[in-house]
Amino acid sequence: MTSDTGFEVTMDLRGDTATLGLRGELDMATAWVLGVAVAKAVRSPVTSIVFDLTHLSFLGSSGLNVILAAHRQAADVGRRCTLVHPNRTASKILHITGTDRLLDVEHESRTPVHVRVG
Repeated sequence: MTSDTGFEVTMDLRGDTATLGLRGELDMATAWVLGVAVAKAVRSPVTSIVFDLTHLSFLGSSGLNVILAAHRQAADVGRRCTLVHPNRTASKILHITGTDRLLDVEHESRTPVHVRVG
């Protein structure tokens, strides 16, 4: 689903997980798009909803509110929400608002560095 401003949400259902891929700016003008996708995810037969923030360029308070509402809706029906791959700015917003203490937040996985000695 895409808004007129270019914000896009994709949903990938695999096993017991619905992954919502967010692309663009999530703000007051685009939060409704995520709200529609969240409603579909909550109604689907999954136990986990993952918000992939890899391609999210902006996270405004309206968008954050939709994510928090999704967390409450999911918890009410025994489901879990996780945020993955927030960029530096989104991570800061999640920390300042305390959202990172309410939801599981997984940052970019670190690739091990192999050093050859000798």
